[in-house]
Amino acid sequence: MQKTILYTSLIASSVLILDSMNAFNELAFFLIAGKIPGTTLYLDASTMLSLSVLMVGLVFGRLVAASIRRQQAQYSQPKAATLAR
Repeated sequence: MQKTILYTSLIASSVLILDSMNAFNELAFFLIAGKIPGTTLYLDASTMLSLSVLMVGLVFGRLVAASIRRQQAQYSQPKAATLAR
């Protein structure tokens, strides 16, 4: 119960701090318009498209790699370990 209260208050305080810095607004401006936070610079559309494709590729690559590692770990267990289940 104490861990739940601790984690809830930690998350709530983090959200309040990020909200006071307008982090969500700056992130939305970056994703939608390419505005670099804290500056007046904007990225052009081709650069934003390249960054988006790169990030999506990295996320899917990590998910696929984790899935493959999980399957390899499952099938590489000794026979006695799988029979004990």
